[in-house]
Amino acid sequence: MFMGIIPLKLEKSGEKRYQANAVYGSCSSGYMVWRLFLNLETDAGRQQILWVDFRADAPAQ
Repeated sequence: MFMGIIPLKLEKSGEKRYQANAVYGSCSSGYMVWRLFLNLETDAGRQQILWVDFRADAPAQ
């Protein structure tokens, strides 16, 4: 199920490092997968796209 878009503001934290904080929901039913999409532009002007899936499950009780 698509849960919308959460925009992130990247801030430079080093010569070639950036970071951002995000707040996202967890799933009360016990299993939720989120996908982070990154659209990057290299120093050479090329675009690269990366995505990472991660889980935000409800804690085990």
